[in-house]
Amino acid sequence: MVSLTSQLIALRRMAAVEGDRQLVARRVTSGLNVADRADTTNALTRSRSLTRTTTALSYTQGSLENGIATVAAASSAATNIGGILTSMRSLLVSAKNSGADLRALQSQYTALGNTLRSTVSGAAFVGLNVLATGASASFDAAPTDEQGQTYAIGVDLARTRLIDPFGASGILQRSFDLSGISVGGPSTLGLEGVASQITGANSTTPGTEGLSGTAMTTAGEAANASAPGTAGLSGTATSVDGKDAVAAPSAAGLSGTAATVAGVAATDGRAVANVGTLDLSKTSLGDRLSFDVTAPINGTSTTRTLTILQRDVKDNATLQAALRTVIQTAFGSDVTATVGANGQITLATAASGSNQSIRLSNIRLQDGDDITTSNLGLRSSSSFASTTGQFGNQTLYYTTVGTPDFSRMEKGDRLDFIVYLDGDNTEKKVTVNLQNVTDAQSLVNAINGANGFSNTLAAELRGGEIVFYSKSQSTRIRVHAITPYDGNLTTTTGGTLGFTVGSANGRVASSETQASTTAGTAFGSAITIEAGASLTFDISGTGISARTITMTADTVDRALNGTVAGYSRGSGQINTSAQLALVAQRALSDAGVSGVSVTVVNDKLKFTLTKTAATGDTISVSNATGNGAAATRATITTGSDFNGAITVARNARIDSTFTANGNLIDVSIIHDDVEAALAGRSGYVRGSGTIATIGDLALVTQAALERQGLRGATVTTSGNRLVFTADEAGRLSLGLSDVVGSSTALSATATTGTDFTSPIILQDNAEIRFDLARDGNATQSIRITRNDVEAALASIAGRAGGTGRIETVNELATVVRSILVRDGINNVSVGTSGNRLVFSRDAGAGSLALSNVQTVASTARTATLRTGTDFAGPVTIDAGASIGFDVTVDGQGTTRITILQSTVEAALNAVPGRAATPGTIASASELALVVRKALDDARVSGLDVAAVGNRIELRKSAAGSGSVDLANVVSTAAGTGSSSSTTLQNLDLAASSTARMTDRERAALIDGYIRNLDAISAAVASAGSHLSMVARQLDIQSAHTARLSTIEIGRMNGSVKTDLDKETARKEALEARIALARQSLSIISESRKNVLNLLTPLG
Repeated sequence: MVSLTSQLIALRRMAAVEGDRQLVARRVTSGLNVADRADTTNALTRSRSLTRTTTALSYTQGSLENGIATVAAASSAATNIGGILTSMRSLLVSAKNSGADLRALQSQYTALGNTLRSTVSGAAFVGLNVLATGASASFDAAPTDEQGQTYAIGVDLARTRLIDPFGASGILQRSFDLSGISVGGPSTLGLEGVASQITGANSTTPGTEGLSGTAMTTAGEAANASAPGTAGLSGTATSVDGKDAVAAPSAAGLSGTAATVAGVAATDGRAVANVGTLDLSKTSLGDRLSFDVTAPINGTSTTRTLTILQRDVKDNATLQAALRTVIQTAFGSDVTATVGANGQITLATAASGSNQSIRLSNIRLQDGDDITTSNLGLRSSSSFASTTGQFGNQTLYYTTVGTPDFSRMEKGDRLDFIVYLDGDNTEKKVTVNLQNVTDAQSLVNAINGANGFSNTLAAELRGGEIVFYSKSQSTRIRVHAITPYDGNLTTTTGGTLGFTVGSANGRVASSETQASTTAGTAFGSAITIEAGASLTFDISGTGISARTITMTADTVDRALNGTVAGYSRGSGQINTSAQLALVAQRALSDAGVSGVSVTVVNDKLKFTLTKTAATGDTISVSNATGNGAAATRATITTGSDFNGAITVARNARIDSTFTANGNLIDVSIIHDDVEAALAGRSGYVRGSGTIATIGDLALVTQAALERQGLRGATVTTSGNRLVFTADEAGRLSLGLSDVVGSSTALSATATTGTDFTSPIILQDNAEIRFDLARDGNATQSIRITRNDVEAALASIAGRAGGTGRIETVNELATVVRSILVRDGINNVSVGTSGNRLVFSRDAGAGSLALSNVQTVASTARTATLRTGTDFAGPVTIDAGASIGFDVTVDGQGTTRITILQSTVEAALNAVPGRAATPGTIASASELALVVRKALDDARVSGLDVAAVGNRIELRKSAAGSGSVDLANVVSTAAGTGSSSSTTLQNLDLAASSTARMTDRERAALIDGYIRNLDAISAAVASAGSHLSMVARQLDIQSAHTARLSTIEIGRMNGSVKTDLDKETARKEALEARIALARQSLSIISESRKNVLNLLTPLG
């Protein structure tokens, strides 16, 4: 039996299904997903929000469409109005023509004005006209959020309002600005023109600063009979140039663990005959040496007689070349000849074997002097040389004598050089013996060592040419003549000169191995040996005593200059291992090491013994080291000893030329330097200018250098000489020369006792006076007036004339100087020292005294202005016309004065016999009355007005400081001016006042009309541009609003409206479930399980 609990559960489930059925029934009946609060609260709120949004968008779209239509109407009207304004302008241009029909033109102009107004009125849409409204004009744009909030797009009516219905603020209603147009206005003669002004002034006393006070004077002095001594400073200074620190060069290519090969003796199978040495010291160039050689030619023993000319032999190398030449000629390649480093001569057969033999015999020497020496191709000069060059640290004159040709020389010859120095007529004869001359450098050495050369001359090899130079900087040089002398010192009379008979037989040969050593490191990159640096290595071996070989920048120059293409002399740069080998070979030669050759193997240096190899030969190269050099300081040591006190008087000085890196700087020691350096020294007498010791001289010299801005060198002493030392080490050259003492006459001076501190102003009748006494004679009184100031300073650019103002101490000096010249005082000049004047008498004995500086005060003056044109009347001021001008008193606020017809009538009403025409001014005196009245009306007081001749004079009532200024005189005709009553609508071309104008005046007035009409046209065009911009905004927002509306309506339809097919099917399904549930309850008692299954909710 089914329990009661099971029945209750089935009933509750059936009730829930019934609730779902009722909800579906409401959706089917209303067509909405959300119908009332029984539905989901959130869904209900969402559906109402969507409904409000779509409603707001609909309203906004309507507002935007109204705005687009309103702006379009106004924009079209603005375009038409622009065309009307263009037509009106054309009429105004026509009216400027002489003889134009103004009435007809005015009629056309009026018709265009009516069209203008009707066009503005017709620009309305649904009652809104943005061209003629006083209210605001704005249109709602699209919502900015889901609550429908909007913003407005507005029209700037200040830019589009052409006609103001409630006032006159419209663009087409503006008053014309006709300022500056005085056509038809009254004459301003008697008021305008450049006014003459007198500035008022109080009674003043000019200042005397810069002139007054107790003057400081110094007496003049004649030149001293003797100049100060220069001992301790003069003489030829010894200079040592400073040098920069030099980096140590690389030892690559020399250093590293060396690969050493020991020597192995060879077994020579050739026939080799050692035939001694050849001593040529007893021969001359023309001598000949003959001998017989017996040797095989193509296997047959043959004897040939050979001859060597002494002229072809200078040393072992040339001897070997000469031997080889004659032997090759006689025997071809079957016989060889060598000359060792020690001069040993060896003849040998080319082939080896026991059948080879060689013999030298029948040696004979023949005398023969067959050469007369030339001047070696050197050239003399006909004038003193003007070419200078750098020799050491000096720039000196030099002359070039050329490159020597040694083909016409023998060792017994000599050359005589005749040399003259500029300023010295003494002939200097230099005799050069050619005994030891073999090349250009040895010739230079022979010249420098010859008798006749002294401290004044020297020779040097430059670029392969020999130059002579003078050792004095200012002395030029000339080589007048070069004369050769032949000298066969020795006549050869037989003998063999050490050449000996010899013979030898050949045998079977074996090879030899010469001792060598190869550096352990490769050369790598370029090596630079700078001046002061060096590259060293140690060498020893068989026949070589152990020693250190040094390679310097000079070694590099001598090895590579002229040998290696592109090498720059003095650079010390070694670019390849082959170049390093050349430098090392030169260094070995310089050190006297022979019998060693330096070659390159795999970019490393190889040192090889060149002598005939012997077993056990060795060679060693080690300790290759690059050595730098520390920086040094440049120094100068003076060339004379300090030998007694030196006095530098006030009118004396010691001048010298100081050289720094070739730059010449004039340096002087004056009396003030002595005072500054020695004032605190014990025993020094102030004012004496006496330098008592070498130490004092060092202090004074240091002070002189620093006074002239020469810092960076310290002056000390060495014994009784001065030493100048650069403060910093490094590349610098110093020099000191041309030390000369002198004295000059001194000027008597007087320096004023007060500083010039502020401008001095001299009024018309003010003066400055002072007394000037010269050389103790009668005193002369000097007077300075305002006119003197103006005359002296008139040429100063930008200075305001007529002020009597002296602005600076230099201007005061100019004024006083001109007064002295005017008064005939020509031997006194006036300068400045700081803010004081310095009076200086011409140099020489004498005196100056300045005294009794006084001032005379000026009297007060009244400020006055007189107009710049004469009155030419009568002048009539019509009603509505005016004359205006600005008045400024004492430079304070400016007042605008206006003379109207009423002003004239009020001022002249009581004048008897005046003209009946209103506003008429008949004379200058009447004009003065009218101006007085106008000033009173403007409440300008303190001025008197009077007629002076036909001009008006304005004068301050009280004398004293002040000014009166009148400016901007403008005559305005009726209807013109900056605030005239003329507008675009009431402009009258045919007015009677216009008809009375001249063609020129009418054209000027109409130009003013056109200028204002153009301004209005520009404003209308601006309004059109603004409306176009608003229209674009409205179009954009309208399209945007339409898109939003479409989107929101779609969202609303999806959220609010129901799917009737889906909901009807769901309703039928729920009803079927309810029917089934009722049936289940009726049979629940039969089967508990079936009831529960039937009541299970549908999926």
